[in-house]
Amino acid sequence: MNQPLLTAGIGNLPAAGSMAEYLIPEPAGCLPLDYFAARWDGDKIRGLSVRCAGQREHWIADFGNPNYILTSYRFVPGELLTKAWLRDSGYGYGSLRQIEFQTTTGGVFKAGAAGFDHEVALPVFNAMLVGVKAWVNPDNFMQGLALYIYPPKS
Repeated sequence: MNQPLLTAGIGNLPAAGSMAEYLIPEPAGCLPLDYFAARWDGDKIRGLSVRCAGQREHWIADFGNPNYILTSYRFVPGELLTKAWLRDSGYGYGSLRQIEFQTTTGGVFKAGAAGFDHEVALPVFNAMLVGVKAWVNPDNFMQGLALYIYPPKS
């Protein structure tokens, strides 16, 4: 396979304190993510968890805090993305507010509070989700996000 593509991102990236990248390497024998989860509150996405089958779960930012709402999604083998949106919030100083995607099986993932200031619709039709690039605020919440995908074979 070719190198994965990084989608457009959203969020207040200049204010981010650090970057957390999670990309499953092709030699690992497990390309698509099989689990994707977010912890969020009424303002922003607080943290993410991603995993590839047979590998350990990777927590990003404040995912381990059980005081936030948990929204999770388990992919079935062969399931691909059909649509995806990332949204931010001016109220949260441009932080990541909402993540939404739809899949080829009719699955839907939507995490984060309602309302947003900016939205980016990602060109992911029939793409495989293989990782994330996340920017983390110094206060340990999600400042920004982009997705790593393998586009459909032509």
